[in-house]
Amino acid sequence: MLGHELLVKNFKRLADGDKLSHGYVFFGPKGVGKRIFALGFANYLEKKEFSFDEDSHKILGDLLFISRGEESSLGIDQVRALKNFLSQRPNQSLRRTAIIDESEFLTSEAENALLKITEEPPTSSLLILIAREPEMLTATLSSRLQKIYFSPVKNSEIENWLVKEFSVNGEKAEELANRSFGIPGLARRLLEDEKLAVLLKEAVKFLKVKDTERGSFIKELVSHEDFKILEFLDAVIMVLAQELRIRQALDEKNFVLWHQILELRRNVSFFPLNPRLQIMNLMTHDR
Repeated sequence: MLGHELLVKNFKRLADGDKLSHGYVFFGPKGVGKRIFALGFANYLEKKEFSFDEDSHKILGDLLFISRGEESSLGIDQVRALKNFLSQRPNQSLRRTAIIDESEFLTSEAENALLKITEEPPTSSLLILIAREPEMLTATLSSRLQKIYFSPVKNSEIENWLVKEFSVNGEKAEELANRSFGIPGLARRLLEDEKLAVLLKEAVKFLKVKDTERGSFIKELVSHEDFKILEFLDAVIMVLAQELRIRQALDEKNFVLWHQILELRRNVSFFPLNPRLQIMNLMTHDR
């Protein structure tokens, strides 16, 4: 629960006093610790231990954890299973808890079904939606859930965590912490994920490629079988954010590009857009 000790304290107090809301939206940057916190809290409700390990949610009897996996969305069948799960009384826990990871990928049909559950929630149920931004959920659904923001973690805490948990030397840990923008999950990915390193290099090239090389660059970029436009856009955002941190400002063309990428990222999350055409449009737009 790195960096979120106050939230741990507050949620323990709410649970122990039986003052929990029927549902929450945990929101904030990807990798900041929302999912780990939600699973740790489910563990606390059932076993009185606010902790998390990779397999903990598999052995909790009163927890349903839903993720989209390799699917492009979260559908109505998953919400129906959730409704059936929450309708049952808890066996060992204080609440029957359902967690939906990346809830911004719920289909409209699934969100409507979920809305009906939040209108008349079972008394012993707890629903937690995990999302980057609550605005990516429908306003009617979002309004029925309490919002909990997970803020970036201090660099010093991430640095100490890398040294303690991953035996990273002090200089390397400081570098990774500075590049992580307060997101522990990103710091770990920068340490371990070779694919991310390749994406960041491609993102740098994307920002520097000459007009005459645009077509061939994009063709090669999207030709890889494992290419995912959301991951690539996130890498470009990371590079621009690093420039912003160093220079304290973006030049005009990159400032405009930043906002175009953020808008495209939201659209890609909901619509089946052609990656090659979208990236070409970013590169050929008058920035």
